[in-house]
Amino acid sequence: MASLDPLAQAQNDMYVRLKTRLQLSAAGVHVEQMRPREQGEAIKIHEAVNNALAGQISDGARVGLAILLPLPGFNLTKPNVPAVMGEMILKIVVLENIPQNMGPQGTHMSCETAACLVALAGHHFQLADNRLLICDGFDPINTEGQDYSADIAYEVTFRCQFGMQQEAECAMPQIIVDGGSLMMTCATEDAQILATFDGSLPWDGNPAAVPVSTNFGVPEPGVVIRAVAYRSDRNPSSPAWHVIR
Repeated sequence: MASLDPLAQAQNDMYVRLKTRLQLSAAGVHVEQMRPREQGEAIKIHEAVNNALAGQISDGARVGLAILLPLPGFNLTKPNVPAVMGEMILKIVVLENIPQNMGPQGTHMSCETAACLVALAGHHFQLADNRLLICDGFDPINTEGQDYSADIAYEVTFRCQFGMQQEAECAMPQIIVDGGSLMMTCATEDAQILATFDGSLPWDGNPAAVPVSTNFGVPEPGVVIRAVAYRSDRNPSSPAWHVIR
């Protein structure tokens, strides 16, 4: 089985965590993941949540209360480091249809109680790589105009530290103007430099891009030079940029 990416793994871990919590499972609270890969899957998930809320479940399951887990988001907190460092943010939605929930087939657990139980289940829950989820609180959200037939809804927010290392890429070329000559170099060995003189991004699909193998004469003032280094086993470099003065 292929491993999940960290965001999907966190969602999956919390899904199992909530499905196996004693009070939630004893009350028959419906728990659903939102991770569609096509429109048909999204429609099925939407229908499953609404059926649970509206009492249209024929297998004797409890109805009127549902928990929805979207995929986590990400908030960058350290913009001035090479890696992408910040917080994973997981927002879990608890939905209640009051008449169904308090009816004969309902869970009889209030939306507020379920939100508290979700907060307790996720706070200090250990994800992969020993990362801990921290509950950031929960708030009521407006149910008007939503796609779900809920009278009350709460959003429970969790955070945890999360980072992604940059993939290997070529070093950014240097553009050197020295007297009447223009030279471009790259610290990555055997990298090929492509350059443009019209401000567009150099790549092999750009007809304005030219390979750099020798020195050039200095263009007219105002010309915008951009250069990118390429090597087959690495990602392209960030583009170097220079305006002729």
